[in-house]
Amino acid sequence: MPASLLIQSGLEWSYNRPHAHANPVEDDSMRLSERETEIMHWVGHGKTNLEIGMILGISQFTVKNHLQRIFRKIDVRNRAQAITRILALSQETQLQ
Repeated sequence: MPASLLIQSGLEWSYNRPHAHANPVEDDSMRLSERETEIMHWVGHGKTNLEIGMILGISQFTVKNHLQRIFRKIDVRNRAQAITRILALSQETQLQ
């Protein structure tokens, strides 16, 4: 099952499973897991690690670990860069 990428649809964030041919990410190591996608969903809504942890029923430290993994996967250093990168990747996907 392919991992999800986060895309923005209008003003709402949603999960989307891109088709294999439409995904600009060729390397599976950059694909986000379901949990990572959930976390980025809430990051996109401005939630803190503590808030995300409470929503998902995990600790804020687990959220932090997921975020660090996400940052490494998509080669960014912070939340703002992560959202920007994911939106750019989703726009590339939509253009194909």
